[in-house]
Amino acid sequence: MSAGDHLSRLGDGAGALARSYSQWLGADGPATGVKRLVGSVAGGAFTVMLLDGTRPLIWVAAGGGLAAAYYAGRLDEGEQAAEDAEPVDVLAAVWKAVGDDRGALLTVLRDVFCASTTKEVRALLAEADIRVREGVRTTRGNGPGVHRDDLPPLPSPSDEGPVGVVAAGEDANTNANNTTITKIGQGGYSVQKGTQPAR
Repeated sequence: MSAGDHLSRLGDGAGALARSYSQWLGADGPATGVKRLVGSVAGGAFTVMLLDGTRPLIWVAAGGGLAAAYYAGRLDEGEQAAEDAEPVDVLAAVWKAVGDDRGALLTVLRDVFCASTTKEVRALLAEADIRVREGVRTTRGNGPGVHRDDLPPLPSPSDEGPVGVVAAGEDANTNANNTTITKIGQGGYSVQKGTQPAR
């Protein structure tokens, strides 16, 4: 990352902290918001007096503030990336991983879904109603995985007919399985099955 990128992250983080503070002030009504604002001003004044009497602490406080803003900027970038992430069709992704092989190991699917552990992969496959066998023989090795005989076939476009209009940001998945996942942050997922809302 360039110096400009770091400065941009600091700016984004400062904005995110300001938004969080504003939301905190108004979270429980105007009366509570006024009390919190007065308390914040009093606390800020006391902090300034304390730092003025101990000059070295000013640099510590400034460094802490910059670190907090930088970290908040990273979180803000992660949330934005999650919003921009495209849903992944679970069944189609598993079929692609299987290819011409007998199946796909959980360790392979872990990389496909960018999961941290095979336990996460098992949970995603369970959401999609895809069976996991404890012993699957593949060209990449043997172990827990998905066997091709347990996978429902991918529907052909002629079987499904026209998809129709899809709203911006929604996925035009027409599989009978119809389960999609969207990666969120580091190891989190939003799973949508059928017409149910994502969770």
